Parts: sequence; structure tokens; C-alpha cells
Amino acid sequence: GPIEIFGPSKVFAQELRIASPQDQRFRWLVGGFYMHNDRRVNEQLYMPGAGAVLAPFGFPSDYLFDAHDHILSSEEALFGEANFDITPQLTLTAGARVFRNTLHVTDSADGIFAGGPSHVDRKLEESSTTPKFVLSYKLNPEVMFYAQAAKGYRIGQTGLAPPVDPVSGLPVPSVYGPDSLWNYEGGMKSTLAGGRLTLNVAAYYIDWTDIQLTQISPLGLS
Repeated sequence: GPIEIFGPSKVFAQELRIASPQDQRFRWLVGGFYMHNDRRVNEQLYMPGAGAVLAPFGFPSDYLFDAHDHILSSEEALFGEANFDITPQLTLTAGARVFRNTLHVTDSADGIFAGGPSHVDRKLEESSTTPKFVLSYKLNPEVMFYAQAAKGYRIGQTGLAPPVDPVSGLPVPSVYGPDSLWNYEGGMKSTLAGGRLTLNVAAYYIDWTDIQLTQISPLGLS
């Protein structure tokens, strides 16, 4: 039968922002963010009659794979941004986000596709800062040119596969780390023909480090 993945998830998120008046030459915004996610995931692959066939091999259950995961994740972040009008047409923007992520996963699995009973306790903690810099020039109220450099970041996570591939006996990584990038971009944004035409043009270069990719184990688990 097909594998079933189900379970509840409870998320609490809160963000607070404080901003200066936006009609000033120097404008700023600061804030904080908190998120906590409590998630339980059950993964089951059930095949009627499988237990009778696999009993001589030590797997008398019709559940070929039966895993129960408890995933606790949280994020705390501080962020801020400032804008300064060097001239009425030229604006400099600088900002940054500082954050920390924590991940705690407990996993209990059984069945022939899990290689037998197993229990894994996985923890991952990471932090980073993602800055942004933008220089924009308003040629007129309808046309703006800009150049920016900004860092992107994607947190690591845990895999839900068993710690050892039962077919090959090779270890399966329990967690994977983050990836990050720098995006360098320049372009134009415009609203023309009395608002009837929007024309945006951009050129960019992305320098991406440690790209997260999906890998398939010999058993076929991702």
C-alpha cells in the first residue's frame, strides 16, 4: 500500500515592529520575531499479509515501515533597516537580520524498511546574519533605477529516513546544514502610460554556497 504521513502541528509566531515617520529624510525600522513549532509526524507503510511472509526474517508485522517523529523547532530574530535620502532622487538603504534557529527531533522507527527497531535523538542549532544594501535613483515619479546586494539564508533540517539504509547498510545523514547565497542585482522599475503599463527590468548574479539537494538512498528513501 502507499506510505501514509500524518500528524498534528502547533505553531506560535509573533512579530513586533517599530518604525519612524516615513516622511522624513532619514527613516528607520527595527523589530523582533519569534516562532515555535511543535510537530508530530507518523510515517507508516502497511501491506496486508507481509508479516506472515517476513516472519522468518524477524519482521512479523504487516507494517513494513512505522516511524513516529516529534519535531521541535524555534527561531528568534532581530532585524532593522534604515533609509537615507542623499538627495531627493537618490536613496541609500541598509538593513540586516540576525537570527538563531534550533531544531530537536526524536524519531522511533521499526519495520523491515527501517532495518529493525531504532531510536534517534537529533539536535541542530545555527545562527546567521543576513545584510542588505540598496542604492536607488528616482529619475521621475514613474521611473526608478536601483542596485542592490543582499544575503539569503536557508536553515538546515532533519531527514526522516532511518539512520541506516537497510539495503546497503550505509549510514543515512540524520541532519543537513544550511545553505546561503549573495544576490547582486541591478535594474529598473517603472509605471508608464499613465499607469496602464508596468515595465521592470533586472539583471542579477547569485553566488550560492552549499546548495541543499535531495538524495535518494539505495532503498529509495529521500
